[in-house]
Amino acid sequence: MGLYFDGTLKPSEKSVLMTLATFLGRRGLYPSHEAIARACCYSVWTVIRALERAYELSIVERTYRVKREGGKKVRTSNTP
Repeated sequence: MGLYFDGTLKPSEKSVLMTLATFLGRRGLYPSHEAIARACCYSVWTVIRALERAYELSIVERTYRVKREGGKKVRTSNTP
């Protein structure tokens, strides 16, 4: 059937991923963990766990957003 219906995803994980999709814009998908948590009414830790699970299952691909500051590339994403 699907990841949600076969029990692979918990309801909270599905909710986080559906909320994540609402942030898609012309330049990509770069919401903060806090923004996702506010939008789906879950804690930041629940969002992080749900995203980690999505990375494990290859549902979501992790990318790093960077910007240039004084000739250096600086990461601006949530991930350390």
